[in-house]
Amino acid sequence: MAWVLDELGAGIPEADTLTGRIREDAAWWADLATPHEVEAYVAAGLRRIERTAFCEAARKRIFAAIWESFGDADRKAFLGRVDPAGRFTGRGR
Repeated sequence: MAWVLDELGAGIPEADTLTGRIREDAAWWADLATPHEVEAYVAAGLRRIERTAFCEAARKRIFAAIWESFGDADRKAFLGRVDPAGRFTGRGR
């Protein structure tokens, strides 16, 4: 079944920075893309952030979008792994 989804996928997103609609275009592409495609592009983008000078506001927008995708139980579990000093503890580091 996964190979069918790959074949029917939305393809590579086109970044249209000249019209200033990059966020709208990204949302449109994400609505058409398969979960596999979204995961692959998001993961690649997150890995790129580690190697690139990325403005703090952009990193905060990305973190907020990820946070909003979590349910209440996942948010509580995540916060339970942050110590009083603000350091993340436990698995997944």
